[in-house]
Amino acid sequence: MTQKKTVDNLTKQIKALPANSSQLPDLQKQLDAAKTKQTNAEKQKLTDDTQYNNLNQQESLQETLFTQSQIGTTSAQWLQEDLVINKWLSSQSTALQNQINPTSSAVTKALNDLKANLPKGKSYDKFLSDSNVSDGDMQTMMTLKLRRDNTQNYLASQITSPARQVNARAITVATENDGNAILKQLKAGGDFHKIATQKTLDTNTKTKGGELGWLADGQYMLDYGSNIGATVDNWLMNPARQNNEFSPVLKENGTFHVLQFEGADSSRAISADELKKLKDNALKHWIENQKVKGVKFGDPDSTKLFDASIMPSWIPASPPNQQTPGAPGGVPGGVPGGVPGGAPGGAPSSGVPG
Repeated sequence: MTQKKTVDNLTKQIKALPANSSQLPDLQKQLDAAKTKQTNAEKQKLTDDTQYNNLNQQESLQETLFTQSQIGTTSAQWLQEDLVINKWLSSQSTALQNQINPTSSAVTKALNDLKANLPKGKSYDKFLSDSNVSDGDMQTMMTLKLRRDNTQNYLASQITSPARQVNARAITVATENDGNAILKQLKAGGDFHKIATQKTLDTNTKTKGGELGWLADGQYMLDYGSNIGATVDNWLMNPARQNNEFSPVLKENGTFHVLQFEGADSSRAISADELKKLKDNALKHWIENQKVKGVKFGDPDSTKLFDASIMPSWIPASPPNQQTPGAPGGVPGGVPGGVPGGAPGGAPSSGVPG
């Protein structure tokens, strides 16, 4: 019997009792207990439904991302980023190079882990054949993946609390002309708070007159920059900044920004939640900073990127709800270790200095 039926049944029994019945206290006690269980069950169902919906949304997102286009694009991105990592490593100490470059035994272990986690009944040779890759390709990809992970771990270890933080405010507008007009107003003595309240497109700071609060390195990019681009972050964190200094009009993420540097604290605590976010985003932030410093990323050759002869056959051409009849579908047991599927297209056509 469900809790609702139990409550309804006990309620009927109590209503049917004669006045001053000796059964009333016991039945009332049972009813109160049943109501408590019913409330808890409803809360648990709500929690379970929410978790189920979240899992469905995550699965749908993963299925959408697991397509030839997304896998190819990610593979090309990782290849270019690996070139950047290697170029940076070449100027670092031997100890750091040894820390980040994976050993042959680490690559072998990662490859053995992948083999052990292939779908049941699928051999490694069959996986290679279906994926249009060789064992040498897999060793290269494992080396890249491990070097990437080691770089992330090293960069994350460099982010600690307390740390230098800056205080600043910003105005975001749609065009460069709008930014230049606002910058001219500010330099002529305009009220930053008032102008930001009226003009900024950033809904997070509009009611605060553009105030960003205290920011650690990488925090603007995460909290205000949609984690795309480090131009603003890089300007803010430059130790040469002077109190009350205005930035030039900075373009980032399709919008334009005017900032005022309000001050710095050389040793300010970072909250545990914020510190974790900064650590988790360490490699992404570092890569975006390399772009600000002049590293160029080229566009991969699209004819190679989606060449059917090198694209793994089990990667769908489109999300499940968009596939045409006969198109490959479904994701097999997955490729453990987070390696982009097959790294199609070879090295990017251009862009990263050697």
